[in-house]
Amino acid sequence: MSGGSTFQYNKDPNGQIYVIRRLDRETGDLRSYISGPGGAVRPQLSPDGKYLSFVRRIRDKSVLFVHDLHSGEQWPVFDRLNRDQQEAWAIFGVYSNYNWLPDSKGW
Repeated sequence: MSGGSTFQYNKDPNGQIYVIRRLDRETGDLRSYISGPGGAVRPQLSPDGKYLSFVRRIRDKSVLFVHDLHSGEQWPVFDRLNRDQQEAWAIFGVYSNYNWLPDSKGW
């Protein structure tokens, strides 16, 4: 979501480079769903459809967050992830893939 049509090496990952957007497939409405300082990357929906996990930069750490789709509450769950690639070229993605456990109680 950061401006510009060309790659820049000086973007601030503690600002907002990436956001998670939501597309309403019935109306075609596209809007930012999770945004803010530290950005939001690599969203994963829980198997029960109640939560969305994502990665956000907090200072020099990449942190796994969970977002409650009903209440909108968000909280960090793990702050020792390998470094995300928000400020890098990221040609292979901003963060590696991960997934929830089948019971939606862990990731």
